[in-house]
Amino acid sequence: MSGAIESNAHGAWGLTASVWLADRSSVPLICVVDNEKHLHEKLSLLLSCLQAETKYFFNAESFLMMPRKASISCLLVEVNLPGVSGIELLERLNTEGHRIPTIVMAARGDVPTAVRAMQARAVDFFERPFADGALLRQVEKLCRRQSAAGREM
Repeated sequence: MSGAIESNAHGAWGLTASVWLADRSSVPLICVVDNEKHLHEKLSLLLSCLQAETKYFFNAESFLMMPRKASISCLLVEVNLPGVSGIELLERLNTEGHRIPTIVMAARGDVPTAVRAMQARAVDFFERPFADGALLRQVEKLCRRQSAAGREM
């Protein structure tokens, strides 16, 4: 695949996202922490149909400097980052009291890593290459859940 979304998946999700966001006063914020530029580009294309604000970080340290962590609808983080790993980042966020719905991704994953991610309160674990549609559905689900939680406050 050349990084493009299949036309059927893109059209269906684009329509779903447009209808979903038509009722919203605020746009969801999705953050991606991964050190590979090509993944940023692929996820940018994939997530564009959700019409969300998406911020990209090449390492955990730059993400940790970001203010307004409470406004994040979904965090996608790679396990194998230089310096602070993706799971260490998630553990630190938990320790600091930030409960951000997080999907952990792994270029090289195994069962112990997936278990550790879930113990660190990850919502899901995707080994790359991942199915675009499955990841997109999970991100949209997390954004909807955060939106509903925000309306209840």
